[in-house]
Amino acid sequence: PPNMVMLKSLRRPTDREKSIREQVWQDAGFPAERLTESVNKSHDLFEIYPLLCYPCKIIDNGGMVRSPENHGKEFKDTQSKTYLNLGIYGTPKGIRQSTDFKTLHSIREWESFVRSVGGFQHTYCDSMQTEEEFREMFDHSLWEKMREKYECNTAFNTVYEKTRPEVDVWKWLEEEEHW
Repeated sequence: PPNMVMLKSLRRPTDREKSIREQVWQDAGFPAERLTESVNKSHDLFEIYPLLCYPCKIIDNGGMVRSPENHGKEFKDTQSKTYLNLGIYGTPKGIRQSTDFKTLHSIREWESFVRSVGGFQHTYCDSMQTEEEFREMFDHSLWEKMREKYECNTAFNTVYEKTRPEVDVWKWLEEEEHW
């Protein structure tokens, strides 16, 4: 697969800022029974169409993407569950109509919703979550165990660090607060 961090870094800083502040590029997986709720939330936050939606089978084999009820528990048996993936790509209606749309706040609200329904954000998307929120979404138990076992805790970036935009989104979130 392409190295998304590298591809994002090839954009000029002004273009990258514009894409983060004025566009939404989000892919999220969530339990299939939450489809209506997820589409409604996407509409309320962004009004971006068309949406990409397709089924995916989540196989809980003890890695980072697990059923929420299994987070932190020792892996015993492989379990699978039908999820749907919802892709939201484009310019939110609020940006199309105004310059004061709080894109980053809306993305954070979307991420909060995804966590609340037991879903996950694909890690190639820019994450506006705090590290604590990211750890709530993804089970880090096995990952941490392997980093400890192979003594590589400081050798590589964390998954969270890899999903963070290379710019100071917290500063931008603060700016959006004053709109």
